[in-house]
Amino acid sequence: MTGIPRLAAGPMAALLTPAAAADAVAAALLGGLDPESCPPRSAIEVPGGGELLLMPAASGSYAGVKIAGVAPGNPARGLPRITGSYLLLDGPTLRPLALMDGAALTTLRTPAVSALALRHLAPAGRPLRMVLFGSGPQAYGHLEAVLAVRELAEVVVVARDPGGAERLAAHARTLGPAARTGTPKAVADADLVICCTTAREPLFDGHLVGPEATVVALGAHHPPAPETGTPHVRPAAV
Repeated sequence: MTGIPRLAAGPMAALLTPAAAADAVAAALLGGLDPESCPPRSAIEVPGGGELLLMPAASGSYAGVKIAGVAPGNPARGLPRITGSYLLLDGPTLRPLALMDGAALTTLRTPAVSALALRHLAPAGRPLRMVLFGSGPQAYGHLEAVLAVRELAEVVVVARDPGGAERLAAHARTLGPAARTGTPKAVADADLVICCTTAREPLFDGHLVGPEATVVALGAHHPPAPETGTPHVRPAAV
C-alpha cells in the first residue's frame, strides 16, 4: 500500500477536536448512516488469551474496516491493551485511501459518540459533578469530550490503579474543574457517571445513583462485562 496517506495519533488529534468529532458523528447519522445496517463485528481468539476484532462498514461514498487487537497482558509489558488499524476505502472502486491508527481513532470516536448523547441527555445550565471510572486512554478521551459539551464543577476519578487515578485527576485539574480521586460511593452525588473499564462485575451500587443522573457505560458491550448492575439498569430510561 505504498503511497497511501497514513494518519498517526498526533495528526489525527490535530484534525478534530472532541466537539468537532461529535459534530462529525451527528452529521453522519443525520446524513442517513444507520449503524444497525452494518455487519456485526467478528471476534477471533488469538494465542495468549487476546482477541482480534474485525469491524467492516460501508456508507455513501466510502467503505472501511477496523482491525483491533485486545491484548489483556499488554499493560504488564508496558504496551497498550488496545492496538489496531483502520483502512479507509473508496466506495465505488474499493481503492485504499488512507490507513489510520486504529487505537487513536477509537480514542477519538468513542468519546465523540458519548459526547453527542450527553448533548441531548445530560442536564444543562449548571456545572455538573462527574464520577469517572477508569484511568486509561478512554477515560482521558471521555474527560475531554465531556468538557467539550458540558461545564463540570467536579471530577471524581475511581480506578483500580491509585497512581493512574491520581494522574488523571491531576490532568483534569489542568483543564479547569476541581478533581480528586474517590470511591464508587461517589456516584450518590453525581450528575454524570462515565464508565471506561473492562470490568466483569458492576462498578458501583446501582441503588446509590440518583434518578436524574446520566450514566455512560461504554465498557458494557457484552453480557460478561456489565459495568452497571441490575438495580441501576432496571429503572433506567434509555
